Amino acid sequence: MQLSARIGGARVESVSLTEVTLDPVIATLLGESVAIQAAYRLNYAPDMQVHLADTFRRSQFTLAYSDQVNPGNGIYSHPGTIPGAPFIAIPACTTGISA
Repeated sequence: MQLSARIGGARVESVSLTEVTLDPVIATLLGESVAIQAAYRLNYAPDMQVHLADTFRRSQFTLAYSDQVNPGNGIYSHPGTIPGAPFIAIPACTTGISA
């Protein structure tokens, strides 16, 4: 039986543009009700992985769990990192049989 575990954290820094509502007096002077503001966010997220494997006569059993930051297209969302932002979780489960 083999058991491996990795536990840590990820620091995620992001720079983006955010739309903000202007003060009514300034909005009247400029003729615009909203403005664009640069935003900087620093967040920390868990990073863990557990893997359990065992070999029987002619088969192998594997169980794995992972919760980590996956870089991709620059869009990152993790529960609790951006207050008020929606988070949609899509659980993934993979099963397989091989001979």
